[in-house]
Formats: sequence, structure tokens, C-alpha cells
Amino acid sequence: MLMHKNTSKIFIREKIQKIRESLDEAEIISKSREVEKNYFKLTEPRKIEKLLIYMANDKEVQTKNIINTCIKKNIAVYLPAVDALKGRIFFYRVYDINNELEKGPFGIYQPKVHEWNLLNNENEIDLIVVPGLAFDKKGGRIGSGKGFYDKFLASVPSCKSITALAFEYQIVDEITLAGHDIPMHKVITENRIIPCKED
Repeated sequence: MLMHKNTSKIFIREKIQKIRESLDEAEIISKSREVEKNYFKLTEPRKIEKLLIYMANDKEVQTKNIINTCIKKNIAVYLPAVDALKGRIFFYRVYDINNELEKGPFGIYQPKVHEWNLLNNENEIDLIVVPGLAFDKKGGRIGSGKGFYDKFLASVPSCKSITALAFEYQIVDEITLAGHDIPMHKVITENRIIPCKED
């Protein structure tokens, strides 16, 4: 956990980015496995039928194992695709991430876009798993700065179960949030499950 008194998003983003760039692949994979264990510890008791989750870039908590495991369990898994013209993300169901993805506008793999696999009703989703650069214990989140998830989360009902996956170094003591920011319900790291707010 990163401790500091400056709670501004710009300051925190710079500090976390420096740490992120210093991580090697072996450390990311090892810690991601521990995050996965805590993810399933949290979600196994729950009946999750539809899941929104993301494909990680090489410095984030890796999500391939979670995605593949959930697909094998017949959970409907939806991944985001960026619509650069609209400045938004839309979610599409995937059945096989080895054959159904392509590189998106920012170099991150995303679903091939078809009308038949588009998520039309977000109210049916049981769990939303989001990425981020930094989080605090109250559920505050700092994203990549592009605002895609901020727009999406603002468009879904507040009762949704929103969980973030993060490494412990991404947990900071406090983030100054704007009025439109949507807090996480839980944050899962390699060391713990942080209950930010009941879902």
C-alpha cells in the first residue's frame, strides 16, 4: 500500500505509473495468481450467471485464467470493446478468447464486434470487474485517464456489484473523488479482499 498525503489524481497517477513500469513479468504473473485465488474465494459462494470483466494489459492483474475458468463454468462472460468514435466501451460475449479477440485502438485485445454478441441489457449483469491504476479503501478509483469506465459505470444502476482487481502497491490511503466518480464495492489484491461498500 502506497502511503502519502497528496490525494490528487495527477500525483497518484504519476507515482503508481513509476512503480508499475518497474514490475517484471514473473512478479506480475505470481501476484496475479494470488489475486485470482481471492477472486474465486469471494465469488464462489455467489450465483454469478453474467460477468463483465476486462482483458488485462501486460502490467495489470492478469485476467485470462479467470475468464477461461468462468467460461468453462458456463458463466456468460462479456469483455469490453472500445468505440473510439463514440468515446465509449461496449461489452460483447466471448466463448473462446484464443479465437475471438483482436487488438483494439490502444493495443489491448478486445472482442471482435458483432451485433449477435453485444450486451443489450446491463441490468442482467451479476458482477462488473474493472481495471484501474489506483484505489483506496473507500472504493475510490483512478483509471487510465481515458474515461471509458467512468462513463460506463455512470450508466449502470448504483446497485450493481462492482469489483476491482489490483496489486497491493495500487492501494493508496486516499483518493480525492469528483461528484461523478463511482466507487467500487470491493477491491481484490494478492493479499486481501477490501470491502469498500456492501453490494
